[in-house]
Amino acid sequence: MIEAFSSDPARRWGRAVPARLAAYYSALFLLMGLQLPFWPVWLASRGMGPAEIGTLVAIGLVAKVLINPAVAHVADRTGARRQTMIALALIGLAGYVLFALVSGFAALAAVTVLAFGAIGALGPLGENVTLLAAREGRFAYGRVRLWGSLTFIAGAMGGGWLLADASASIILWCVIAGAVLILGACFLLPDVRVAVGQAKQPSAGADISKGDAPQGAARPTTPLRRLMGDRGFLLMLLAASLVQTSHAVYYGFATLHWQAAGLSSSLIGALWALGVLAEVILFAAGAAVLQRIGPVPLLLLAGLAGVLRWTVTALTTALPALLVVQCLHAFTFGAAHLAAMTFIARTVPASESASAQSLYSSIVMGVAAGIVIPLAGVLYGAAGGAAYFAMAALCAGGAIVAAIMTRRR
Repeated sequence: MIEAFSSDPARRWGRAVPARLAAYYSALFLLMGLQLPFWPVWLASRGMGPAEIGTLVAIGLVAKVLINPAVAHVADRTGARRQTMIALALIGLAGYVLFALVSGFAALAAVTVLAFGAIGALGPLGENVTLLAAREGRFAYGRVRLWGSLTFIAGAMGGGWLLADASASIILWCVIAGAVLILGACFLLPDVRVAVGQAKQPSAGADISKGDAPQGAARPTTPLRRLMGDRGFLLMLLAASLVQTSHAVYYGFATLHWQAAGLSSSLIGALWALGVLAEVILFAAGAAVLQRIGPVPLLLLAGLAGVLRWTVTALTTALPALLVVQCLHAFTFGAAHLAAMTFIARTVPASESASAQSLYSSIVMGVAAGIVIPLAGVLYGAAGGAAYFAMAALCAGGAIVAAIMTRRR
């Protein structure tokens, strides 16, 4: 049972709930739009090489593996989310401030665990709050989530514009400002609550190829045990991991690679923004797409799009080709993410949803990314743009797993 607005003024505000959730996504992704394309540039300005940059990014992702399960356990046991998110936002802000005070790989690694771990743990809880509120308030998840993508564009383009006329140190101060906005947005979140200990059984005749729960599965006593025993859920995690981690070279080294090819900082920011703009369009149309084909076929489409995108990116830095393949970000990230979120919403009961979101974030964005990103740093250091061929191979694997899922009942 979801007590989404029982203790919150948003029950009386109607459409204010989606607006407040949109404000949270806007703040979170503004920071990500500044950080994701340009954090490697800031790290390079602090004397870090490609392998060290890849390792530091991976450390931040692996921190999720340590933090997310504990955070999700608290959320599912208490039924509340907002208070935990406020605490995480405070810790994340403190961590980013510490970046201005430390130097050297070891110190940067320690602060990365603090800042990236706390802000990273906000992600699955925020998704959980939005999906629960959408289920109760009957609004489309994608139409709230797209505001995050729009502010990512603003962050990416703004960061490129700032770097054109300022030193790399400006990146950190912009990220700190973004963390302040996230903290404020967390205070405005609706107080979504879930009645603890109530789980729905899967309906008879459920079809996993459409994202429904497996038939006749008895539920173990804990959410984690049940989820880890759900073969369909595990296959979804594997397919999503392969597709999402295929972005490792892109997230870690696209800006450096394009700078080396002679592209300006403002143009690079525009390329990042173009990819996310395509993602926004996908999120806006997501409800209609999911109604037509379902989450698992959408995940298959994401894998196939990734094979094409990374193959072309490996072969050329010509601007016309980059403009075309950046639009495929709508599928390689947007479709894969929307498919996974919908799969979780359709198969996991509300009382276990925070644990499911945590597992998704910890495994897909934590363990898997923590393995691939350091390797991506080594590959890029040795082979440059040819490292994208390995990312195309990951997407091919994800497409194969999704194809297997479509044949399962």
